[in-house]
Amino acid sequence: MNGKSSGAALLELRRVTKRFGSRLAVSDVSFSLRPGEIFGLLGPNGAGKTTLLRIAVDLLRPDEGAVEIFGRAPRPEALERMGYLPEDRGLPARARALNLLIYLGELKGMSRASAREQGRALLGRMELDARERSKIGELSKGNQQKVQMAAALMGDPMLLLVDEPFSGLDPMNRSLVVQLLQETVAQGKAVLISTHQLQHVEQLCHRMLLLNQGSMVLEGEVGPVRKSYADGSVLVRGSGDFAALPGVQRVALAADGGNGELPIRLYLKPGVTTETILQQVVERRLSLTSFAPHVPTLEEIFVRAVGGRPDA
Repeated sequence: MNGKSSGAALLELRRVTKRFGSRLAVSDVSFSLRPGEIFGLLGPNGAGKTTLLRIAVDLLRPDEGAVEIFGRAPRPEALERMGYLPEDRGLPARARALNLLIYLGELKGMSRASAREQGRALLGRMELDARERSKIGELSKGNQQKVQMAAALMGDPMLLLVDEPFSGLDPMNRSLVVQLLQETVAQGKAVLISTHQLQHVEQLCHRMLLLNQGSMVLEGEVGPVRKSYADGSVLVRGSGDFAALPGVQRVALAADGGNGELPIRLYLKPGVTTETILQQVVERRLSLTSFAPHVPTLEEIFVRAVGGRPDA
């Protein structure tokens, strides 16, 4: 996870509301994005994530509230310093990969020579050197996604907004995109990521916002948010009768095996601390290979807060 960011907000949405006819898509949502951080925008389908991203890049205007990019209202010169990867692919099937990137670079004010150089560098970074003359429609779904990521990075944007960036990618290419996003924020830029793949939010994001039905449910730093949902249970690996410990109310196998050995989750009796349980383990000479308080995953929190799975 990234360290704390600093500096003035590069993107700020304040009390944004958006309606489509009688449907309220987003209601009174606020957040900011600062240099050097990846911000996670989470929520089930229909929660309002894509609407917020489109508002952030000025494709939609809010009915209420305000948007500021680099400290001012959206304007063309600011939008040229932003990159946007939409969830739905919109690349022309007949365009050749490098030619498309050159064209997009020129739209952002780059010279043809500079756009060609940067386009080739980005295709190389995406491991698509050999496909620069391939038509978009000839590429696999995963390679199309990588070209679209390269397109979002043309012009070296200070702000990068990506909607489901891991869609269609195999594990190796997901790792490639993760590295690329980490490199981006290491340069003092900022990334807003909307995704259903919550393990990447835990890995990448410093702060997060959880939406449901257009409204804010949870907002804050990822670590403290996860800890705030902890129930006091303990995960242990080892051997022995952990259920017989005086401070244990009940036990269950945890979901994450890890190294082929299922951890046991100990639910403690009211008032019993983890220190007390550890002391009881030592006194009874039970064998331990690991012992740690259970911190719920974002997926567990998502289910508890929203009542459904991330891809529902």
